[in-house]
Amino acid sequence: MDGTGPKTWTYNGGLMTDPLGNDTLYGFTPATPTTYCGPYLATKVQYYNGSHLNAANLVKTDETQYASVARIRFPTSITRIKVFLTVCFDC
Repeated sequence: MDGTGPKTWTYNGGLMTDPLGNDTLYGFTPATPTTYCGPYLATKVQYYNGSHLNAANLVKTDETQYASVARIRFPTSITRIKVFLTVCFDC
């Protein structure tokens, strides 16, 4: 607490804005090819110093790739594991 009162974060369909006006943009991919209602995996996150509407504000991009690992048990389940993370500063 910094003593200046409540802070508001907004989230709207993959766009999150902090109280200072900095945007974070999330890209999601279905966990399986036949998934329509979830679950989804965050596969791309872009961090901005200010609004995402100005490309010059892009500070960092994280891209994550996932692989499937089938478990042999009943019922059969598929687990997603993170296999590759790319980080780009000042893209």
